[in-house]
Amino acid sequence: PFDQAAVDRARYSPQVTVLTHLAIHDVDLVRWVTGLEIEAAAASAVEDRPGRTAAVTAHLRLTGGAGAALEAAWILPDAFAGRVWTGFTVLGTEGSLDVPSTHTSAVVHSGAGIGYADPTRFFEWPDGTPRGALRDELAAFVDAVRCGGPSPVSLTEGVRAVRVVAALARALETGSQVTVDAE
Repeated sequence: PFDQAAVDRARYSPQVTVLTHLAIHDVDLVRWVTGLEIEAAAASAVEDRPGRTAAVTAHLRLTGGAGAALEAAWILPDAFAGRVWTGFTVLGTEGSLDVPSTHTSAVVHSGAGIGYADPTRFFEWPDGTPRGALRDELAAFVDAVRCGGPSPVSLTEGVRAVRVVAALARALETGSQVTVDAE
């Protein structure tokens, strides 16, 4: 049978990985949602062929003692909504947040109770059409480029997310927890 996900993965250069293509967005979201920095990272991976990571599970230590677990994968059946999976959970003594990326609601647990977010507000639809926050983010970026205005995400924020992803890559290479490089 035809494997569209394999075709999609084959288009990417060897430098594009599950970490750089998928996990980096959830790293950025963890930092944005919590307002905390990621201090250390550990990770394990599954390969779809020798030397090619297809799924990553990561454990992140945040400032102040909170922890986050992150998953990113593109080793899924063609019929899977969006053909990729990412998601993260942040855990702390004051509450938790569970954010799957593709087809279910984000869930917030706190002293005030449990809250759910509309998943169609955040992500692209299975046909690839951007909706909600994704569409808004792309439109703001295009507007900044066309009109010369400020970027909706600063270069500093992007560099921080890249440093965490680099730490995750080192964690995969070494098989141990690594410290995220400071600025």
